[in-house]
Amino acid sequence: MKLPDAIRHDSRFASFERQGKADLQQLGNALPGLPSDYMEFLADVGTGTLDHPRYKFYSRPISPTKIYDPVSAAALAGLLIFADDFQGFCTAFDPTDSWRVVDIDPTRMEADPVADTFTEFVSELLAAGSDAPQQVPPAKTKKKPAPKKKPAPKTKPAPKKKPAPKKPGKKKRT
Repeated sequence: MKLPDAIRHDSRFASFERQGKADLQQLGNALPGLPSDYMEFLADVGTGTLDHPRYKFYSRPISPTKIYDPVSAAALAGLLIFADDFQGFCTAFDPTDSWRVVDIDPTRMEADPVADTFTEFVSELLAAGSDAPQQVPPAKTKKKPAPKKKPAPKTKPAPKKKPAPKKPGKKKRT
C-alpha cells in the first residue's frame, strides 16, 4: 500500500526525523515483511512525537520485552511495537495476522485490532487529533488600563442615639 500524500505532507509531522536509506535497508533485512506503507512513512515522514494527539513513533519496531515485565511480554509475544501514547497504551504490528495494527491495553495486557493497515491507523490517528484543542498563542494587543473602581455608594450614618436622661437621685451634700 502506498502512503498517501495527505499523510506524507501533514504539517504535524514537520519535526519528525526521516530515516536514512541504510537504516531502512538494515531494518528491512532484520524484519522482512514490514508493511511497505510503514517503510515509506519512516523514509518520507520519519519518527518523532505528535502533539495533537500526543503520540510517539519509534525509529524501529521493538519487542514487548523492551517495555513490559517478562510475564506480560510473554502474553504479547510476536507483536512488534512501533508507537505509544505516553499513557501506557502501545501500538504494534501483529505479523501473524497480516501485519494488522493493534493497540496494547496495559490494564488487561491484551492486544485489540485497531486498523487493517498502517496507513489506516495513521489516518484515523490524525483525524482524532484534528478534534483536539490546538494551542494558539494569545493575540498581541495593547493592554488597556484596568477600569477604575467606582466608589461604593455612600450611606447615611445611623443616627446617634441620645444619651438616656439621668435619673433623679439624691444630691450630695457638701
